Amino acid sequence: MIQERCLLDRLRARERTACEAFVDAHYLCVYRFFHWLTNNPDTSADLTQESFAAFWVSLSRLDGERVPDLKAWLYGIARNRWRKRCRTMRDGGEWTRLPLDQAAESQDPAPGPEEIALLAADSRTINQAVADLPPDYREALVLRVFQELSYPQIAETLGIGEGLARWRVHQARVWLRRVLTLAPVEEKSGV
Repeated sequence: MIQERCLLDRLRARERTACEAFVDAHYLCVYRFFHWLTNNPDTSADLTQESFAAFWVSLSRLDGERVPDLKAWLYGIARNRWRKRCRTMRDGGEWTRLPLDQAAESQDPAPGPEEIALLAADSRTINQAVADLPPDYREALVLRVFQELSYPQIAETLGIGEGLARWRVHQARVWLRRVLTLAPVEEKSGV
């Protein structure tokens, strides 16, 4: 909490080194978050820029008493930008989808274990399966698996309880298992 308060104060003061370090730490991850949601590099770049611009504006409005997890705050702003873009797209536009292997080109050279497993499978099938997830499940899964946010950070980002964040990630994984037939899904009886 003290570190977050100190960082917030430095960012509000527009201390160059703090601002650059924050952007360096989070820019590519936010871009990848959008890339997983849209599969469109131009849209991802636009949404990333919009999110950071809104983040800088929002710093002056943050409550002085409660300092949020700034990474979760940034992702909350990013999610709001994504939702706004989705509402706009419903009125006539469509995302241009790229194959997952092209989307993966912008990722770190050292992906996590879940990313390795996903990238090893048929990329088009996985890309479509993730794209077909209900938006609430897709957001939670992408934040957990690809952005490596903790469940409390996901909860704060999405404006939901931690239990619901866990449930959405679980449901997304169940959905993907079912669609990709990676593992049989067992139904519990009497629950």
